[in-house]
Amino acid sequence: MGREFLIPILLFWVFQAFRQILIWTYWLQVKEYRFDRFEVLLTSRDGVKNLELGTTALKFAALFAALFFGSYFLAILLLIYLNVRFAIDIAARTFRKPKFTLRAIEIILTCVAGVALSVGASFYTGIIATNLIVGEMLILLCPTLGILWTMPLVERSRKMAIRQARLALAEVHPVVVAVTGSYGKSTTKEFFAHILKTSFTVSKTGGSQNTDFGVARAAAALKDEEIFVAEVGAYKRGEIRKVAEYLKPKVAVVTGIEPQHLSLFGSLENIKKAKYELVESLIDGGFAIFNFGCKHCREMAKWANRHGKKVYSYKVTKDGDSGKYDLTARIKKATPAGVLFEVKMGSTRHEFYAPVHGVHFIENLAGAILAARKLGVSWDKIKLACTTISSLDRTMTVVKTANGATVIDDSYNSTPNGFRAAIAYLSLLKNKKKVIVTSGIPELGNITKTVHIGLGEDMGKIADKVILTNRDYEKSLKQGLGAGKGMLLVCASIDELFHRVKYYLGQNNVILFEGRMPSRITQLLSEIKKESAK
Repeated sequence: MGREFLIPILLFWVFQAFRQILIWTYWLQVKEYRFDRFEVLLTSRDGVKNLELGTTALKFAALFAALFFGSYFLAILLLIYLNVRFAIDIAARTFRKPKFTLRAIEIILTCVAGVALSVGASFYTGIIATNLIVGEMLILLCPTLGILWTMPLVERSRKMAIRQARLALAEVHPVVVAVTGSYGKSTTKEFFAHILKTSFTVSKTGGSQNTDFGVARAAAALKDEEIFVAEVGAYKRGEIRKVAEYLKPKVAVVTGIEPQHLSLFGSLENIKKAKYELVESLIDGGFAIFNFGCKHCREMAKWANRHGKKVYSYKVTKDGDSGKYDLTARIKKATPAGVLFEVKMGSTRHEFYAPVHGVHFIENLAGAILAARKLGVSWDKIKLACTTISSLDRTMTVVKTANGATVIDDSYNSTPNGFRAAIAYLSLLKNKKKVIVTSGIPELGNITKTVHIGLGEDMGKIADKVILTNRDYEKSLKQGLGAGKGMLLVCASIDELFHRVKYYLGQNNVILFEGRMPSRITQLLSEIKKESAK
């Protein structure tokens, strides 16, 4: 091919290359630049689709065809298609781009350098196919190189943030409350901070900011707050201990244990030991609060007792439960709008109402109420705070459309416990067809099949239609649905998924979105919420 075609082909290739760089950087960011989490993504069908590895394979095939047969026809068609798709996604605001943090920009620039190298070599040699094949290889390799060379910089920033956090904590000297668990920690943290604000000045970690770096940055921003509430998470043993070393918590709350991220921890025992690191790190005079509705928390409480830690317990109980707990909550009435419940602590009983969408939130509230009482918040203030409580965005966020459909956005995160709770909430919504749109639950390791079979059984009792956004969990869900497997529809195509969702939104249905959704669906949900807020 003559040089007159060199510039057009390179331009087509550069634009789509930038698109691929942004896609990979986005998913690396979602997986917190961790190779262990990214490896799990790479080995799943959903990950192959999201990273567009099939498209990458087609590009290699088209470029090799150009190299060996001298025809760029297929390559040009494919590059034009990818660029048009890029433009459409940007115009529709459905393209998933990373947050342009310093590290993301550094990784993007590393990849751009690889692209520039290929373009420069093509100009210099006049050989297109060979250099673009090398360029495609560099696009796959450079994100890893970007992570590796930025590691020392991130580590330096992390150490600096921790030093600043230590100084701020020593100067402000707040009561530090740390919340951990496999599920419910973000919600419990938010509920607890909301209640505490009725009596104290409070600072907290934002969103699901729960790594050592994230917690350190939040702590470093302390000014004169009386209480600091931190969410602390981990994917491996030892990570919580690193946070607790500078955090020095007085109160540790363990919300529940389940096999979330089991593929990273390796075993349920490792998950329990990782979370227990927070309890081990309590300062003198500190205490731990455990959710006794979880058998694994009860076991951890025994560890704490053996180690001389002060332990308090809470549980959402039913009639006939004769166990002894420091605080119990009993559901009196649940509606789609909220939950009426009774709290018993010692000899006192109090009735509360919370405008939350699902009885499972009462477990989070019970832990928050117990911790608040131990820190001296009055019952009256707790009761008032409960009436204005709200969950995190995209955590059982319920809105109604102009067409009468009820949308439940639970796409912030998905755990086995949270998924089951969302299904249970659907039973409160009567006289409506129930549709569940789910991506399944990743990183469950060797119990993936068992968990999804169970979820299929639960959905089969409630749902009229189940839409799965990938094929990773199709067989397991069908097995769980049993005779109702015909209600399962797999929409691996984004276009098909979008049109199916639009179809059900146009009717008097209730639609639950459970787990991470494709960007086009996320954008649609945002538009629905904005319209509902008018």
